[in-house]
Amino acid sequence: MMKTKSLFGLTMLFLLALLAGCSSDNEKNEEPIVEPREFALTNFTNTGCKSTMSAPRRSMEYNEYFELKATKDGGLYVKHVNATFNCVSHKFKAEASLEGQTLKVTELDATHAEYMATCECPFDLGYILGPMKEGATYDMTITTTTETTPELEAMGVRFDKTETPITFTYSLDFDDVFPVRYEGETEI
Repeated sequence: MMKTKSLFGLTMLFLLALLAGCSSDNEKNEEPIVEPREFALTNFTNTGCKSTMSAPRRSMEYNEYFELKATKDGGLYVKHVNATFNCVSHKFKAEASLEGQTLKVTELDATHAEYMATCECPFDLGYILGPMKEGATYDMTITTTTETTPELEAMGVRFDKTETPITFTYSLDFDDVFPVRYEGETEI
């Protein structure tokens, strides 16, 4: 009797182990459900005040420019090279929005004005936008400015602001350079 119970118990244990390891072919071949990522600006970086301006990576007559390059995961790396800010600037932030095919990016020097000095220097700002859609044409405006206060405005203190329009078609091999546009400049 003891032998029969042991044999029955071992048989049941074997069947349970066999059933636990089984799965249907449908389960093995189904693609995992991947939720679409929401558009976002991520991985924001800045170099701090550079002692010299970076040379353009290709022949350009502009010192300040944007490098745009597709990332392998469907994003867009944006590098603002030689962005000119106050030499004591240390607190930057950036925001982005996407409506349809229109991208709006704001790069902001958020250093409090009481810390400002009477000098400027170049910084490199970098960030990733995405996800982007393969083959889509985007109209992007990048606004670069310095945060101000009502007190500074009342004193007549104004900070430079640039709005650079860029139109591009996204692909995974996209890689291009665009000069910063200053107020009053026309496209070449």
